[in-house]
Amino acid sequence: MRGDGLLAIWSDLDLVREDEFDTWHVHEHLAERVNVPGFFRARRYVRTAPAAPQGAILLTLYETEGVDVMTSPAYIERLDNPTPLTRQTVSLMANMRRSALRVSASRGQGIGGYLAAWQFRPSPGNADTARERLVGGVLDTALSPVGVVACHLYEPELEATRAKDATTEGKATNTVVEAPRWLLLVEAVHERGLTESRHRIVEAVTGASDDSEVTVETFRLAMVLEGPDADQS
Repeated sequence: MRGDGLLAIWSDLDLVREDEFDTWHVHEHLAERVNVPGFFRARRYVRTAPAAPQGAILLTLYETEGVDVMTSPAYIERLDNPTPLTRQTVSLMANMRRSALRVSASRGQGIGGYLAAWQFRPSPGNADTARERLVGGVLDTALSPVGVVACHLYEPELEATRAKDATTEGKATNTVVEAPRWLLLVEAVHERGLTESRHRIVEAVTGASDDSEVTVETFRLAMVLEGPDADQS
């Protein structure tokens, strides 16, 4: 991962209008975002499991210089002045959830073609213990299966997460309001590596959190796009 910040966005998509969405997302939106100062790289993923009941589930990750990029004047100005195609297309994303996060720890190297995204919330008053437990051994354990290339732990920043809500684009987006959770990303060259990694870390992740808050989804990488600031990372 590049930089110390991450903007993670989950959304549903109606496959009937997928071409319309791709015209915007692939050819305009991602390029627009990575040209905002402080945005290094965009990654787009498609969920593989569990299967979505309708349409497709997308995960878009923006790697940034830091969390403050998500509240920067340049980014807010972009959100308050969406392009005509953005105004027309943003409604195609349903049940959008977004989290602005900061890096707690990162291990490994490279980008895997498959990604497991663990979301969880530490038990009340247990954040420091959870962080020590995860950073102290879980990340290295997650890397041990063959095919796993990298893993990253992120903690949410509520103010930066909510920064979009009051903007023009934010008001036009079908956003689900929820408190952002911690995020553990495990990257691998195949799904088998993610399955083996899951068996090794599930107990530690659930033990560091409120069990009812733990979810894990698997995604396939669809696209990567770097911005002009990427060489500075």
